Amino acid sequence: MTKDWRNVVGWQILIIVTLVLAGISHKLLHGGSWVPAAIIAYWLARRWFYGKKVFNKAEVVAPTDSVFHPFPIEYAQPLPEAFGAVRRVLAESVYNVSDKWKDVSADTEEKRITAGMQPKLFTDEKNYLRLEVDFRDTDQGSTIIEFKFDPRTKESFNQLLHGHLGDYASEFVADVGEKLGPGRKLVPMATMKQTYKYDFSKIPAPSWWLLLLTVGGIMQLFNDIFC
Repeated sequence: MTKDWRNVVGWQILIIVTLVLAGISHKLLHGGSWVPAAIIAYWLARRWFYGKKVFNKAEVVAPTDSVFHPFPIEYAQPLPEAFGAVRRVLAESVYNVSDKWKDVSADTEEKRITAGMQPKLFTDEKNYLRLEVDFRDTDQGSTIIEFKFDPRTKESFNQLLHGHLGDYASEFVADVGEKLGPGRKLVPMATMKQTYKYDFSKIPAPSWWLLLLTVGGIMQLFNDIFC
């Protein structure tokens, strides 16, 4: 057996299926031969010995900037000041008269702040906006902030509530920018995605010894059943 993945996967499938079928045949046939089970397992796993991973297509994946997942923004302020500014915005912000950020957690070691909000306009507990803010400092003394909003809504209010939560997310990012000054949006580079598929079209015809062994296994199976 070579180290090629096809042989590895094929033999794994062969061993597993052989054990399962051997156990079934032993149970049903009260101690029947394991040979028919091994032959059946080989036929089931045979195609994996010859499966070939071939190139399918390549496509350019361009990152998108959205309300809930905006591109990271680099601010000229150092990380401690940026960290404090985000905390102040969380404490001071009020949306639609009564909606506020709650459950604020600030981890200075991980350089992360999390918070959540349950809009009063939609009182169902399933309607919720989660926020995660990640910070990275640079060698130039600036700070890169990545905002991650996770809206969770009931299906019936999905479109309407998403609009409200999207406004809250945009306003929050704008409020942070007012405290830290204009930032520079960092647009990630497009990536090339390659996809592959498995080609089983070149499976050779079974050898004569395999056919003879299969016939013998079938005869053995009938012998175990009827004798």
